[in-house]
Amino acid sequence: MKQIIALFKEYYRKAQLILPKDYALREFAIQPFNSNTYIRHLAFSSVNELRKYILEKIPRHLYYSSARYENPGLKDMESKKWLGSDLVFDIDVDHIPDCNITEYWICPNKHVFTNEQIKDNRCPICGASLEKTSIVTDECITKGVRELVKLVDILVEDFGFTKDKIKSYFSGHRGFHVHVELNEQDSLMDSNIRREIVDYILGLGINIHQLKLTDEKIGRVKRHALLPRINDYGWRRRIAKALIEYKKDLNVEDIIVDYVSGKLQPNVSHTLNNAGVILENLIDKAKVLVDEKVTIDIHRLIRIPGSINGKTGLMVTELKSIESFKLTPKLSPFKGYAVLKPFIDLKNMSIMSMKIDLRKNTPVKIELPIAIYIHLKGLGEIMRII
Repeated sequence: MKQIIALFKEYYRKAQLILPKDYALREFAIQPFNSNTYIRHLAFSSVNELRKYILEKIPRHLYYSSARYENPGLKDMESKKWLGSDLVFDIDVDHIPDCNITEYWICPNKHVFTNEQIKDNRCPICGASLEKTSIVTDECITKGVRELVKLVDILVEDFGFTKDKIKSYFSGHRGFHVHVELNEQDSLMDSNIRREIVDYILGLGINIHQLKLTDEKIGRVKRHALLPRINDYGWRRRIAKALIEYKKDLNVEDIIVDYVSGKLQPNVSHTLNNAGVILENLIDKAKVLVDEKVTIDIHRLIRIPGSINGKTGLMVTELKSIESFKLTPKLSPFKGYAVLKPFIDLKNMSIMSMKIDLRKNTPVKIELPIAIYIHLKGLGEIMRII
């Protein structure tokens, strides 16, 4: 681990951390290496002061608060005097249905097991307590990108935020963060208002009857439901987009797709077979699986863009082009090669879009970003950096 700590230290000597203009009003926090606890309630009046502290402590994880405070360095939250918070969102791919994550169990004595090899949380060899670790597949990251695209679309089209106020980031591990810059008045939204925003994004309480997507009979008059269209507003627009995206999976006729896309004028003859089931399914697909706890917490600590995620060795990176994002070694600030000794067979796996095939206890020369990733996951050990 000393070699990795040295790499982190060298990185932070020159790292370009992306800080808000009002960073002097933010609480900072770090988790040092070899510690399970955070050092919180830190405040810095200059970037040089922050860098000096980082180089002394060498953080495995580095955060600042979404909130602004009059006195960010005080430990008592009331005494800090809250001044408002950014609107932040977190998408973790392991919360997405059908996301395939390869899980392992590791013990302090470098024994590693798959789920099938353990019966409880104790090491079968030495009896030590086990911890879970995992490798995120490229497929999961692709699904996370899809959720991120939907979220940004909602923030712009439904909530009216301009794109220049929305920043999207790769978390450095298995998810994405979105920061929305708010004006002074909006930043004072309390947790209840932020929960309503999350409820809307998650589609809580939304159904096809509420959205007028079913036929209705009022007295003797029957009102035919019109399918949602791409130029509708709110949830109807979101459902229309989902129908277009999943048209092949749903086996929807071309004429229906043309109507929903706005190429045809409204007509009661445009009906969808098995509409109720399909539209309810589309509501589920149009939801964005954000972590509600992150958004409603006005005191949330968030990873600093430009910092390194200590679970992977990858940078928290701003995404200029969301849809083209891929998990690759380029997200690591470290270059070169290392000799790695795996603690378990890693056969026919893809890590950061690179195929690997490693044998247990067999040292191998491998790209440094991959070696650091496996080391920090507890699945192997860097013997030396080349």
